[in-house]
Amino acid sequence: MKTPYFYIPLLSEATRILRRKLMMLFYTGKNVYCPVCEKSFRAFYGNPAHGACPYCKSSTRQRLLCMLLNTNNDISKKTIRVLYFAPDFGVMRWFHKRSGFSVTTTDLSAPDVDVKSDITNLVFENNSFDLAICSHVLEHIQDDTAAIRNLHSVLKPGGSLIVQVPYNRSAQKTDEDLSVVDPHERARRFGQFDHVRLYGTDISQRLAAPGFEVDVINLMPQLNKVEIERLGLWDDTIFVCRKSSIPDFNTLNNLASS
Repeated sequence: MKTPYFYIPLLSEATRILRRKLMMLFYTGKNVYCPVCEKSFRAFYGNPAHGACPYCKSSTRQRLLCMLLNTNNDISKKTIRVLYFAPDFGVMRWFHKRSGFSVTTTDLSAPDVDVKSDITNLVFENNSFDLAICSHVLEHIQDDTAAIRNLHSVLKPGGSLIVQVPYNRSAQKTDEDLSVVDPHERARRFGQFDHVRLYGTDISQRLAAPGFEVDVINLMPQLNKVEIERLGLWDDTIFVCRKSSIPDFNTLNNLASS
């Protein structure tokens, strides 16, 4: 189970606005650049090599996500319907600054999403979205098989799912044990107190099970050392899952009855 959100209407948002203003002032400079909020700073905070953005708090995974979206954003297309799980401020701001996206946010715990929904039992109609974004969610979900199946169902034929998870590329098999409930043991074994698994390379097979074609994306070879340092990146992996554009029999029936 994910940790509860601490959120007080109005007060929480006012505090966040003040924090962003103070951080921008303290980190004024041009040494690093955040591709999420598109601002430059003296440094990232936390980890000097790949810490958080002082303004939007993006980490490497959000920066890589927006870089991938920017690379594949075809503005000639009709409006892209996006389903975004566990949204964060920076990426939502990135979407709002661009035309061509209609974003629906969802989460079971977050207080300010469009739709409260359990990823293992989604309330959305099948074949509804062109793109789904599921970043660092599946490692929290006990029944990730049901979650992946639901993600496949809500995408239109030809739609894509972007998945980011904690990932051990040197392990062929995902390490999981749902009987482990001790937070310290979860942190030791899976990387965080509320994670239930650490994915290995077999995640590609898990994602492919409902019918996805899975591409394993690594943007790092496309960048030089100076760019990597300026963007505050580390060698992370993104999984892009594409739903076949040829509808199966059940999909055809759903489309015919809609």
